Amino acid sequence: FGIDQMYPRSGGRRLTKSKIGAEISVGDKVVWSQEIQVTSDDPPASKVWRPIEPENGIRLAPGDVLTLRTWLIEPSNFTPKKKGRIPVGFSGLTLERSQVVPHGRPSPEEPNVVLIVMDTLRADRLSCYGWPTATTPTLDALAARGVLYERAYSVSSWTWPSTASILTGLYPESHGVINDDACYLAPSLETLPELLNSRGYVSAAFSGNPLITEEKNFGQGLETFDSKIAFRKTSDLLPAMEKWLENNGLYRFFLYLHLVDPHAPHEPNQRSLSMLEGDAPTDYPGPNGIAEYHHKLHQARGRNPTRVVEVDEVIPAEHQEWMKQLYTASVATSDDYVADVLDMLERHGVLENTVVIFTSDHGEELLEHGFATHGQGLWESLMHIPLIIAGPGVRQGVRVEQRVSNRHIAPTVAKLGGARFRDLEGAVDLLDLDALPDEPLFFSTLHGWWNGRNLIPIYAMRVGDWVLHYAPTAKPQGRWKDPTAPVGDTRLFNLRNDPAEKNDLSASEPERVERMRQALLAHLKRAEAQRPSFRMAAGSSTLNMLKEIGYIGEDEEPESGVAPTENDPDEELDGQD
Repeated sequence: FGIDQMYPRSGGRRLTKSKIGAEISVGDKVVWSQEIQVTSDDPPASKVWRPIEPENGIRLAPGDVLTLRTWLIEPSNFTPKKKGRIPVGFSGLTLERSQVVPHGRPSPEEPNVVLIVMDTLRADRLSCYGWPTATTPTLDALAARGVLYERAYSVSSWTWPSTASILTGLYPESHGVINDDACYLAPSLETLPELLNSRGYVSAAFSGNPLITEEKNFGQGLETFDSKIAFRKTSDLLPAMEKWLENNGLYRFFLYLHLVDPHAPHEPNQRSLSMLEGDAPTDYPGPNGIAEYHHKLHQARGRNPTRVVEVDEVIPAEHQEWMKQLYTASVATSDDYVADVLDMLERHGVLENTVVIFTSDHGEELLEHGFATHGQGLWESLMHIPLIIAGPGVRQGVRVEQRVSNRHIAPTVAKLGGARFRDLEGAVDLLDLDALPDEPLFFSTLHGWWNGRNLIPIYAMRVGDWVLHYAPTAKPQGRWKDPTAPVGDTRLFNLRNDPAEKNDLSASEPERVERMRQALLAHLKRAEAQRPSFRMAAGSSTLNMLKEIGYIGEDEEPESGVAPTENDPDEELDGQD
């Protein structure tokens, strides 16, 4: 049950104080009720979905009628106007049947699994992926005793879509966690923790990212989910992890760690700081400087007359260099925390029976295409992620050149646990190295930046060395307000000859563009046909958090959460007009 506490609104005027009633009845009997006081000054931490009581749910017999009811208690004289609203209600209901499965004990044949998702980590900053300084000695050693996938890619350039794919094996267009107005993992989806639970695994997750929380149902199937609506670095999570391992280490377990150390605000540890060249510029904005500059770049500052971002007009050269160094130092710090996790597993005597999977949800743009942070594009720096698997039964010292997707992690881990997804199209076992398919990869973001507009849907397809970016609602540069301009824009790159993606070949390769575009549209049609009908939007507290993180600008909040289309060419979302 929840209330969007940044509201309610009455004809455009915010109600500073209100009281809401809610109840659940089975037949004529009220089994749960609550009165909730709401004020405009409530702290952000209180603006979350509330579980109903009793904690074990409500028992229903065949034929029972369940009734959900809400009503306004105060103000008693409230009269909704045409645009007035008080967003309040119940989330999706789940009908559950209990099943008793005994917990198993780990062995090399039936190992524990630790899945580490290091948020915002681009592959090229790891020394095992070619970075010239020793940023990641722990991960280098992990790769030496396992498999490193040199060309692993995320399905999206920001957290919600990518993480949902890691847990379900589905593309974003299939699981539906794609935007502010669709950010709740549907209960009907089959998740990796649910499958492992059915095989006797104890399961837990510790999340440092405020987007990956129980309120968005990312805890579906997990017995323990430690999450908060706040960024928490790994140092804040380690004590709780250790306590959980003390209590559960005797049993076969699945442990999912969503860590955020390379994500702004950047707080490198002392070892990592010693790797930096020189001192920070005295006027650099601080640990969150990359996010602050991200906002400035998105606020139409530093644009030339053709609306191309001129980074040097916004960020001094010495600040650009320090931003990149600070990010690299944070990558080194994340490696130290991976060492802490592995040491913890070894102290508790479980490492030898544990498969460790290390990856990221997406990379980070460091001004290569005019922006910082992530989500706004599908460039190589955002999509190319690390992927390392090591542990019992895993081949050692192998580097795989075949391109793979992070959505393949779910079916791979399920197979490790002796389970499989029922209807997962294109499931791939990453550990079956001789059978990895040479298939196209697909990427997407609905937070894209294209020709001077923000919140533009962008889809991409990679076949061999060719990658196509397609923005179906976009118009060519400088022609957004031209009613005669064609709708739908593309970019084409050959990454073998142009790894920096600077030379758009779409004009010289029209046949290839159209062939790839049609294949991309066919993929989207197939994927969207699988999407659950259930959808839940972000409340305004979550929207505010997205603004703080940098996914949405102050003036980038269309009511539906989607990008402008050809039907509203005059609508500006970037603050320029």
